[in-house]
Amino acid sequence: MAIQRIDSVLSRDGREAVAGRLRQNVGVRYKLMQWVTIVAAALAFLGGAMLEWWKGWIGVLSSNRAIRRSIAVELSQILVTLNFYVTEALGPDPLSDYALLAKYFPKPLRLRSFSYFWFRERGKVLRLPEWRLLYDWADSLPRIGTTDKAPLFQVLMLCQALAMPPLNQCLNRELRGFVNRILNLPGAQTYRLNCLQHGGQFLEDHRSPR
Repeated sequence: MAIQRIDSVLSRDGREAVAGRLRQNVGVRYKLMQWVTIVAAALAFLGGAMLEWWKGWIGVLSSNRAIRRSIAVELSQILVTLNFYVTEALGPDPLSDYALLAKYFPKPLRLRSFSYFWFRERGKVLRLPEWRLLYDWADSLPRIGTTDKAPLFQVLMLCQALAMPPLNQCLNRELRGFVNRILNLPGAQTYRLNCLQHGGQFLEDHRSPR
């Protein structure tokens, strides 16, 4: 009988130990499943956030390209006018400043595409890294010949601004090359540097730059 009671006690203790281990294993598995669920939820949230961020970034890039493309189309026409003006102004026998302004700028030049986007889709314009410089450039364009600066100097500085980042992002490769050709016309650099040294005025006769 004593042996039977001992076996019974041992058997009961063994069952309790096994049950305890089973409960412990269940608890571990439950906690593990909780962590797996939390991690999966976090990854899903981050994945969704990254996807939305990526979609937004793609949208911004697409919008920037569309705005720059529209501005570049109009800039190509404006640059043709500026090129003819600079070529004649630095030529061997140019007209007077007044006559040149009347010939090439009978009406103030305006970057109308920028004005359109600025007044109708300003939020998109403000996403452009170069928006502040572009705003200043568009504002300076119709002021050619209306300030105390030499008109030719104003034109050359507008071209110089377009040749430098980040404003050059508004130009395609062909237009960048065109702007560089304007800036490298014979006498253009000498004239511009002379004006920079004297507050925007050329102290010698710009018709024969040295």
